[in-house]
Amino acid sequence: MLGLDLMLVRLLRGKYSHEFVQLHRDKNRRSPFSPCYKDDAVFHFIKFFKKPKHIPVYSSQRSIQFAEQPFFIGQKQLLKSKGKPDCFSVTLENNVEIRTFGYNSEIFSAKARENYYFVDDIFFMGEFLFSDASKMDGKKLFSSIASKYINKRDLEKYQKGNFYLKDSFSNEILADNNGFSIAIRYFSQANERVANKLDEFLEGGRKKSNIDYSNLHAEGDFDRL
Repeated sequence: MLGLDLMLVRLLRGKYSHEFVQLHRDKNRRSPFSPCYKDDAVFHFIKFFKKPKHIPVYSSQRSIQFAEQPFFIGQKQLLKSKGKPDCFSVTLENNVEIRTFGYNSEIFSAKARENYYFVDDIFFMGEFLFSDASKMDGKKLFSSIASKYINKRDLEKYQKGNFYLKDSFSNEILADNNGFSIAIRYFSQANERVANKLDEFLEGGRKKSNIDYSNLHAEGDFDRL
């Protein structure tokens, strides 16, 4: 049962706010939700800001969209469409919240997590996350993406993943394969409010940790150490 202070914060700020989740954690030693990932949200989208030089960028022939959900919808619209999430994570930097709503999914008979990222209540990134790369047919997955967005020729060069796709509206896909986990991320900054808020979020993280996020890698790389 929630205490009066938790009920008040939930009423004023919402149950998916950083303030509510943090207060619940302080009082109960756990989050009220199952987390969508163990690391920080920044590791899931930083490669769109600092692209590794060894990863090629290809032009998409089609408009990029994640799981039939248009970019920049609001949180309420997602919850109305998808229902209660299976997991939820929230990160706060520089007074900017990034909220992630996750849903259990399945692609090519492999279990996946379908994550939706919001900043300032705007959907800016979607992610299909496969925690165990050995249980996913990577060649089939990456070839299917290339076939849909580029062409049906020369599919062999895409089968290992690790490539970007970018459409004419500045929407992007990163097929990220570190050998242990696979992530397919759909990202868009084609909204001034989103771009400004992400800049503020990243700047807050740099000041807090005194490091440059561009030197860091995705979450799977840390799990390998």
